[in-house]
Amino acid sequence: FCFFFSYFFPLLTQLKHSLYCITINIYNYRYALAQAFHSGTGVEEDHAEALQLFKISATNGIPPASFNVANMYAAGQGTSMNEESAVKWYKKAADVGDPKAQFALGSRYCSGRGVKEDWEIGYEYHINSANAGYAPAQFNVGTHYFMGQGIEQNFELAAKWFDKASKQNLSQASFNLGQMYLNGRGVNKDYKKGIEYMEHSSDLGNKDAKQVLIDIKKENERKNDDETSETSSTNIEEGVIIGEDKK
Repeated sequence: FCFFFSYFFPLLTQLKHSLYCITINIYNYRYALAQAFHSGTGVEEDHAEALQLFKISATNGIPPASFNVANMYAAGQGTSMNEESAVKWYKKAADVGDPKAQFALGSRYCSGRGVKEDWEIGYEYHINSANAGYAPAQFNVGTHYFMGQGIEQNFELAAKWFDKASKQNLSQASFNLGQMYLNGRGVNKDYKKGIEYMEHSSDLGNKDAKQVLIDIKKENERKNDDETSETSSTNIEEGVIIGEDKK
């Protein structure tokens, strides 16, 4: 008996491991197939089939699948648009730490889309996503602090989070931070830094930043002609909470 056990137990363990790997590969295959049906890559586009395959993948522990199911309910792809179902699936993805799902939920709680509007809950989802390094969420956290919605107003922390998003090339974050340096709001007033952030935002295609730079250039030209001219002030883009990521 001891010989039988010592000989066959390792084989049974190895077989169990092999079956587990095969099962995981099957679920991964289904997820890949769902992506193909969703995009029409290599197969005829079929959103209904993609939705079912994403659901199977999500139920069997493929983390990104829940986020994709949520997006499809939100967009009405392969099914009727259903905001409540979208929120349900976003929560499934958020509960396992998906930063995009956390971001999507935060934006929904701030807008009341599919849920009762609650800026405090929206902030909590946004800060979790932001701490995971997701740039749009970092921008939204900055906006929460700047506006004082969902959290106590704090311009210094707003600048901190705009800076994090700016470093990931989010143009609106660079624009807002540039305005804060130009106006000395939450940071020490620094004209040079303000211009640098505006140029960074402009280089990323932000039209508002381009216009601010044009206005500053014109103002400087007027100053050269008339030292008594006053610099016109510019206003930060307030109230901008960006929505969920569909990628």
